[in-house]
Amino acid sequence: MALIEDTRQQRGKHGMKADYFAQTGEDVVRCALPVGDYQRPAKVAVDTKKDIIELGIDLKADHDRFKRECERAQKLGTQLVILVENNDGVTCLKDLEGWVEPDESYKKRNRSGRAVRYTGKSIAKACITMHRAYGVMFGFCSPDEAGSRVVAILDGMGA
Repeated sequence: MALIEDTRQQRGKHGMKADYFAQTGEDVVRCALPVGDYQRPAKVAVDTKKDIIELGIDLKADHDRFKRECERAQKLGTQLVILVENNDGVTCLKDLEGWVEPDESYKKRNRSGRAVRYTGKSIAKACITMHRAYGVMFGFCSPDEAGSRVVAILDGMGA
């Protein structure tokens, strides 16, 4: 599991520690920490999506950035859970397979004439791929459940 070094820790001023970490094969990742200079990563992190379209954008149009985030979580030994809020009745990947982007949403996004219509089947397939490659978990809930679901996930009570 990686060691997180705070970004405020000045590089080049802690040579003996850096040498020790390198000699012992310690994987050091620099990241802003709320307290301290070094920390082991959290076991679970939740990334919320405001709707299924945002998930589709992350998995398709913004794939490279999303993939880097998944790789970073895996490298840190953190279980990344993507929690997708929706009012479409989608509660699991099986439900997602039958989802189709509503016409209103598609028309709004397609003002430039270049938008691709999202389908639940293609998004679900991409979720499965990310789960297999990086261990990312996907959960779905209504917006009014999101707060309690985030706390439950972080407290280890499931996605």
